Order: sequence, then C-alpha cells, then structure tokens
Amino acid sequence: MDLKIAVITFERNLEVAQKLADHLNGKVILYKKGIFKDIFSEFNAVVAVFASGIAVREIAPYLGSKWEDPALIVVDSGLNFAIPVLGGHHGGNEVARRISELGAVPVITTATEVHQKPSVEGIAEKLGCDVRNRKSTIEVNCALLDQEVEILEIKGPKIIVVDENVSVLVKRKDGATATLDETDQRKAETKKNESKKNKSKKSESKKNKSKKSESKKNGSEKSESKKNDLKENDSKKSNSKKSDSKENDSKKNESQEIDSKEIGRTNE
Repeated sequence: MDLKIAVITFERNLEVAQKLADHLNGKVILYKKGIFKDIFSEFNAVVAVFASGIAVREIAPYLGSKWEDPALIVVDSGLNFAIPVLGGHHGGNEVARRISELGAVPVITTATEVHQKPSVEGIAEKLGCDVRNRKSTIEVNCALLDQEVEILEIKGPKIIVVDENVSVLVKRKDGATATLDETDQRKAETKKNESKKNKSKKSESKKNKSKKSESKKNGSEKSESKKNDLKENDSKKSNSKKSDSKENDSKKNESQEIDSKEIGRTNE
C-alpha cells in the first residue's frame, strides 16, 4: 500500500519524530491547534508522537468515513508502542508494523489480525482491488474469524447478483480507486452537513450571547443615566426650594422693618 505519511509532534519530541519520518519516508509537521484540519486531505496516514487523548480529540471533528479518512497511529515519545487508533485495515496496522522495526511494540486491535486471519480489506489490497460494496465487509470479516471464506474470480462480461454478506472486489485500472458506495457516500455527506449546521448554531449562539450582553450593558447605562437625571432634578428642586426660602425670609425681614418704622412714627 502506497501511503503518504505525516508525522506530527511537539517540538520537544522532534528528534524522535524525525527518526520515524526517515524510516517511514514521511514528513515531519510541528503540532499546533487545528493541525489535523490542515493536513486531513493531504495525507492518508498520520503518526502522532503525543498522547492518544490529544490525537483523538483533535481529529474527531473531521472524521467522515473509514474508507476516506487517514489512518491514525499514536506513538509515545519513548518509541515503546505504536497504536493504530483509526484505519487499522486501511494502512494503520501496516504503519505500526513498520514502526516496530525501530523497536516499538505494535498494538494491533483489529480482530482478524489478532486471530491471524485475513480481512476483506487486506485481501483486496493484495489482489490490487477496491471493495465496491463496503458495508458488506463487517459481516464478511466476522465470518473470516470463524471459517474459510471462498474467493471467486469471475471474468466478464457478466451480471452478478449478490447477497449483502458477499463482498465484491473490483480490479483497479491505471491506479484508479473505486468510489464510495451510495450508502457510505450519503453517510459521509450527512456528517459533513451536520458538522456545518452545528458550527452555524454555535456561531449564532455566540452572536445572541453577545447581543444579550450588549443589551444588558445598554440597559445598565440607561439606568445609570436615569439615576443621574433624577439626582440632578432632585438637586435642582432642592436648590429651588432653598432659593424660595431665602427669598421668603428676605421679604419677611423687609415687612418687619416696614412695620417697625410705622410703629415708630405712630409713637412720635
């Protein structure tokens, strides 16, 4: 299987990553947030030299179909283990075995390999074929664990009618690969659309929160403005009352002075 391999690493593990890249004929890429989005369509196998948790969380949003997604192999910085997390039958197991040549233990978990049985995908690769009805591989691989499954080659032109538990392998021409069957294509398209909708909803939610926050801020400013207006009005009223009081006191004093003068005149 001809694989284009990316080796992603933190800078502190650069030496180990370069060793892996040299052995696998791959390309070293330094880790940054969102790196899987940048390389997803460019490579068909990714070796991550860091914790499996980081790798899984980073790649999860971009997964669509195991037939199209790149294989993911996690390797610890001590080169102790090589773990195919995704795409074991699609290059992951092969890459892990190649890494084992550097001393790492390949942690293979696909059932057919664990029990040393062939898989539909492995048979197809050896015969230079692509699996046409890909959903069938689930049942056929299970059958391969318990029994010998006959491989038939039929020369055309022919029309073949098969059950759902029969895998149809189509020979490649000029290196071309068969397309996804309609079921897988619809699932992959649905996942992409759902991902877009979720991103749109999150964006809308952020906008609404921002609007509410702005509304609260404006409401607070209006409330503060009203309070200031009320204080100003109260102050004006208070000053007005004080002015009126002073004016009234002045008039009373003037009246008292006039009365006093009048009394003085009368006494004279």
